Amino acid sequence: TLKNINWISGLAPDTHQLTAQIRYHGEKLLCHILRDPHRVWPHECVVQFDQPVLVAPGQSVVFYHQDVCLGGGVIE
Repeated sequence: TLKNINWISGLAPDTHQLTAQIRYHGEKLLCHILRDPHRVWPHECVVQFDQPVLVAPGQSVVFYHQDVCLGGGVIE
């Protein structure tokens, strides 16, 4: 689950398939953002990566569409 999401445009993207970067020099990973009815959209969501990924609470995730940064949040 991701919290404190800041979308640069002020709105969540129309597409829910994006790439995400977890570490500063980490590779961009394919992912989907999912709405959770128990969370405050668009400031909180669930991120589902296409491949298994090791993440820890407190790490930041930055979302991209191609090379354009869309925003990011903090892993809960």
